[in-house]
Amino acid sequence: MCFFLVGFTDCTDRIQFLFNTDDSHFVLNSDGVLIVSNSFDIKVSYLTFFKSSPKVTIGFTTKCQSQILTAGHPDVAVRYFPKSSNGLRRRKRDWVIPPFNYPENHDGPFPYKIAQLMAYSNAEDPLEIIINVIDMNDNKPIFEQTSYVGEVAESSPKGTTVIQVLATDADEPGNDNSIIKYTILRQEPKLPNDHMFVINTNNGAIMVEDVGLNKETYPEYTLQIQAADMKGEGLTGKTKVVLKVADRNDNAPVFIQSTYWGSVDENAVGVQIVKLSVTDKDEQNAPAWNAKFKIISGDPEKLFSIETGSNKQEGIIKTALVKSKILLKDPVFKLIKLCFNSKV
Repeated sequence: MCFFLVGFTDCTDRIQFLFNTDDSHFVLNSDGVLIVSNSFDIKVSYLTFFKSSPKVTIGFTTKCQSQILTAGHPDVAVRYFPKSSNGLRRRKRDWVIPPFNYPENHDGPFPYKIAQLMAYSNAEDPLEIIINVIDMNDNKPIFEQTSYVGEVAESSPKGTTVIQVLATDADEPGNDNSIIKYTILRQEPKLPNDHMFVINTNNGAIMVEDVGLNKETYPEYTLQIQAADMKGEGLTGKTKVVLKVADRNDNAPVFIQSTYWGSVDENAVGVQIVKLSVTDKDEQNAPAWNAKFKIISGDPEKLFSIETGSNKQEGIIKTALVKSKILLKDPVFKLIKLCFNSKV
């Protein structure tokens, strides 16, 4: 009996295989030892070995009936079972596992079963499993300030931007859970109408919606603003906006009397003759309320002067400081113009 060691590999770390041959004169053990019957005398032979479905045919020459070739010996050939041919043959497909979706803040019970995977013992590479945590609408919009204070000039035209409010949402950006819409819930006072202001639903800018803002009548407005996620249909947050109406010079001074009379001695210098009182509906003591007086006609020789009194609503006419004779035929000067420009 002659022994030969045949080396095989299937690209794994295994060293034991199950083989069979198509020639009964040979026996191939699982450790690669090929046993040849003594009664079989041949120097060159070809054998076909089967391992599962692949097969390989090898040729060998007997050198000695008692020689044993060990693994690693140059005469020991390593045979690889052939790969699949280029023809159409069934092959194992890689697993493609779709992502699993799991809502955040799930109530359980835990452990919570998301999915079940089944694999055979001859599974190949490790599988990548993706679990997406789905954002839930669990955060309400929060304004940057609990209250805002702004100023709007009276008589501002429609469309004038007054102030901008801003709210943020901690839910996933770009998701409906964090898309905020703004609305005005209430306006106080509701005069001259209840829609004096409007808000941009997307960016929170508050604008004048109607004419009629008047400092003297309605000096201040209070708005309650709401921010709601889910494009305006979800959780809400609120803030207060106080808008102070700023005075503008939109009211002309009015003389209390249509005519004023006074008298003065001849050749008097710097003597007070008469006081001219006016009223103004602008904000009291504001620059637009302070009056400035000026003589516009009737005194070509500049015999008189006029100045504003300390209360800013009174014009005081005096004789000029230059000594000059006053004609009795012109004892009164009535043409007075009120200058109310605060810069004068």
